[in-house]
Amino acid sequence: MEPLAIDVVLLPESKIAHDCIALNKRLVSESRSEIVLDYEACLPHVSLAMGCMTQEALPEIATRLQRIIQESSIEALRCQGIGTRVSSQGQPVSGLGLVATPTLQTLHERIMRDVAPLLSSEVTESMLHGDDPIAPSTLDWIRAYRESSSFDAFSPHITLGYGRLERTEFPSQFLARSLAVCHLGNHCTCRRILWETEISNQ
Repeated sequence: MEPLAIDVVLLPESKIAHDCIALNKRLVSESRSEIVLDYEACLPHVSLAMGCMTQEALPEIATRLQRIIQESSIEALRCQGIGTRVSSQGQPVSGLGLVATPTLQTLHERIMRDVAPLLSSEVTESMLHGDDPIAPSTLDWIRAYRESSSFDAFSPHITLGYGRLERTEFPSQFLARSLAVCHLGNHCTCRRILWETEISNQ
């Protein structure tokens, strides 16, 4: 079976997912964002680890993640506010920045140590979900995740879409409802859930 490009993520509670999707609709309307969030096929998420796995590796990855989440102390995710960065293609991208609290940083680093060794950075377009042409930046982001976005470079956030958002009020903190492994699509979107476990120890 073809390897899959995947993201290990926290999925936010339903109210926050709703708020993120509403903000994304503004970006789609005002800026024609190519990222179109929804409740089933393009999920708001917080990335914790990224790479490519053989489909046969999923049971072992799930076992390790289940153990990690059971042994971890999970707390509310704290918001820094909505900001905009410029992508490698020169496009503005809006996102909800989160505080890399010691608890969240520790969770990320443990997943990177325990699960990332089962992942490869050698990604091809065929490993991603869907038939749309894949942006080169998508492949670059997956290949460079360990070097550019993990450990000391970990910058937790929820991507809201392409474009700029005016100052927007957002709750100061919220809960993650689950830890999940998702199949990645274009623009590193989470297109379908391959495995998921609810977070109850909050």
